[in-house]
Amino acid sequence: MQIRISLPIVAAVAISILLTGCTAASRKALYTEKAERFYKAGEYDKAKIEYLNVIKIDQGDANAYARIGAMWVDEGVPLRAGAFLTKALELAPNDTGSRLNLARVYLAVGRTSDARKEAMTILEKAPGNGEALLALVDTSRTPEEMSATEEQMAKFPQKDSAYYHLAAAAIAAKKSDLSTAEAALQRAVAADPNFAAAHSALAGLYLARKDNEKAGLELEKAAKLAKARSPETVRFAQFKVQNGAAEEAKAFLANVTKQAPDILPAWPILGRIANNEKKYDDALKLVENALSR
Repeated sequence: MQIRISLPIVAAVAISILLTGCTAASRKALYTEKAERFYKAGEYDKAKIEYLNVIKIDQGDANAYARIGAMWVDEGVPLRAGAFLTKALELAPNDTGSRLNLARVYLAVGRTSDARKEAMTILEKAPGNGEALLALVDTSRTPEEMSATEEQMAKFPQKDSAYYHLAAAAIAAKKSDLSTAEAALQRAVAADPNFAAAHSALAGLYLARKDNEKAGLELEKAAKLAKARSPETVRFAQFKVQNGAAEEAKAFLANVTKQAPDILPAWPILGRIANNEKKYDDALKLVENALSR
């Protein structure tokens, strides 16, 4: 028995398949455009929704995974960032930004050996990557690791940069040589007065010397220079609370959370302030806001 297939039916099926493909591609383009717009505007909650829509259509879109991972890192939620960054690197192994963020995730959760591997992978291809050099220094625990890090620093091409001086300061501090560390930090600040991490590190040195006045000034500078979603903003607020300036911390964090309501570490600090003020309902709401994310 011979089966006859009508040409109009074949044409209709082909057109349907083409239209479905075009529709998926156009929807992906629309979601991507919206996601990028929200991401660049700092509207992370909205951006995540659109990037997830992209992934539903195309599970091989490395940029969508990378962006979601980066946003979770910025918001201070490394456990949620890890899976997205791992997938991004599986799809795009040369994505330096995602590899650096994954190193930060590993550092945040205590997986220093994994963080070190990621930092070294970056530096092997780009020995002048300052952020990777700092991550490598952060992972240096043993004398062998310290020695290997110093060898890597010798390969760093810009030895007059703030990144190099900050790395040198961190190595000196790990050796308990605070005078050398301070000199290196002063060079880092001179090389780039707007480098928030250098001011934050200088504050850490002053805190080690119990010089709270200087530490506070440097923490304030770091917080003003850094993005709203940054460890520097959280650290400054914590310092204020610990030094009896809870009202200042509350005002500062109110401004930060207005700009970036998704910065997770800010909400528990506000919750503790409310709890200390015996505003227990407010404290519960603030903690619930953090947990809901």
